[in-house]
Amino acid sequence: MSKPQSNGLVELVDEKQDMDNSSWNCMDFWNFSSNEADKSWEASHARFLAAKSGNCPYKEICPRYARTVQDMQEQSKICKNNSQTKRDTLPNKVILIEYTYEYYS
Repeated sequence: MSKPQSNGLVELVDEKQDMDNSSWNCMDFWNFSSNEADKSWEASHARFLAAKSGNCPYKEICPRYARTVQDMQEQSKICKNNSQTKRDTLPNKVILIEYTYEYYS
């Protein structure tokens, strides 16, 4: 059997170019960073690595960061409410779902 070809309706994973899973970018970060007095590569890179790790030096003034935090809190509340509702309404039984996988060579 030959390799499957994409028909445009589904995306074949192996067709993607290799991408760095640790890629990160934020245009607001670059806008704020360009206004810093210290524009050296070392300082800019240090700010970038801090922001990439989740400790953005501009989080106090960034509207995108504030929206993201607010959205995450709202999503957390929704998930918590949904899980409580499901726990209250589901019987104390475990339902097993069986999946069958077929492999073609």
